[in-house]
Amino acid sequence: MKVLYGNNKRLRKGFVSVIAPLFICFSPAFSLDFCVKPLQNPYPEHYLSVVLMKKIERAILESGNSINCTTNSKELLLYVKDFKEIPVAYTAQQRVSIYNLTISVYLKTGELEKTYTNSTAYSQETGAYGNIVRRKAIDTVTNIIYLNMVEDLKNYTNK
Repeated sequence: MKVLYGNNKRLRKGFVSVIAPLFICFSPAFSLDFCVKPLQNPYPEHYLSVVLMKKIERAILESGNSINCTTNSKELLLYVKDFKEIPVAYTAQQRVSIYNLTISVYLKTGELEKTYTNSTAYSQETGAYGNIVRRKAIDTVTNIIYLNMVEDLKNYTNK
């Protein structure tokens, strides 16, 4: 800094206040417009559909892209391939107390075709059937899928 500007503090302040913001504003950034098609979910789980649509919209925006349906935008298709709840453990009264939830989601846009699969276990301590613990398990699985989607959409945009 001393070699370029000498001891002139006014030039240094001018560079930082004028040139640096211009470089940041006009730095080369590549972003795509995605048109998200309605989620295809063949399973009767409405909460999963709502959560996945929110996650894909967040993933697009977090990856530096935008959601806009124009003629130049890329179509993005999201399809739930698998939604399984497998009983793992039973109570003394022969009721299921622990389930293993597996969700598999297929994403397609342009040349990017990916299937994301993840699973988690959740428990119903009394063996009863409840919705809150199940929704928490769906949130857990979709959060992991979401992180993978963000990474793949960033890599797809930077190609």
